Amino acid sequence: MAVDKIIVNVEDEDNLGDFEFQYQDSLFNNIYISSKTKQGSRIDDPEFGSKIYLLQKTGKITENTLELSKEYNEQCVKWMIDINKIKSVTVTPSIDKNNLSQVNCIWDVVKADGAEVQFKTWFNVV
Repeated sequence: MAVDKIIVNVEDEDNLGDFEFQYQDSLFNNIYISSKTKQGSRIDDPEFGSKIYLLQKTGKITENTLELSKEYNEQCVKWMIDINKIKSVTVTPSIDKNNLSQVNCIWDVVKADGAEVQFKTWFNVV
């Protein structure tokens, strides 16, 4: 069994990190990389990635920011539906209650085998 994910836990009290090696489905990695890669930045596949970067410099989170966040995030993993890695994805963005410049995105994903999983990502708007 190969290890394809490294988990780093940072304790809040003293900021000491714990490394944990664990086998993990690459689904979260695929979603994370797809959502955090600037669309157009890969010369081998200019359509890969997300347009979230367009929202990060708008200075203010509006309803339009949240709507576009949903659209851009769901669009960036469409390739995973096309290759039957997942059946569907729904992203629900919201403003973080403790950090009003942060958008939290809850990803509800139905895997190819029908299993439902949920992930959380976020981005800041400055």
